[in-house]
Amino acid sequence: MSNKHLFHAGLFCVKEAVYNVLLEASAADSPEMSNAEICEKLDVEKSFQDPGSYTLIRGVLDELACDGRVERVDSGGKMIWRVKE
Repeated sequence: MSNKHLFHAGLFCVKEAVYNVLLEASAADSPEMSNAEICEKLDVEKSFQDPGSYTLIRGVLDELACDGRVERVDSGGKMIWRVKE
């Protein structure tokens, strides 16, 4: 498998994992989650976490938002996400 295919397969898996975390949250009492909460649920390694912006997770969430699967909720500047209905 080429590096390009490996990258796209990995990205697909990360996107699905993030989406599933939000989907599970939507079935629970708290359908909205912050970048930090998503990282915690996924046990994202500290080296991939930038406490200021959570760049890796934010990029995945932006991609999911472009796909129309999640949306950002206005919460006074804090990035809060949920599954788009």
